[in-house]
Amino acid sequence: MMTKLEKWHKETGVSQVFIAKKVGITESTYSKIVKGNTTPYVQNAIKIARALNTTVEELWGDFKE
Repeated sequence: MMTKLEKWHKETGVSQVFIAKKVGITESTYSKIVKGNTTPYVQNAIKIARALNTTVEELWGDFKE
């Protein structure tokens, strides 16, 4: 199952490298977050959501689509 971040990158074509740099984290760390292999620190989750013009709840909230 694709994560919401994976879907977002696929749909928009914006690179993971671009968002990682914008947020201020390594590409490797961001890749792990995108794949769902790790959960970001709260501060980074907020930065990622802002960079994607969405909310933390939208990206990681537990709700039905």
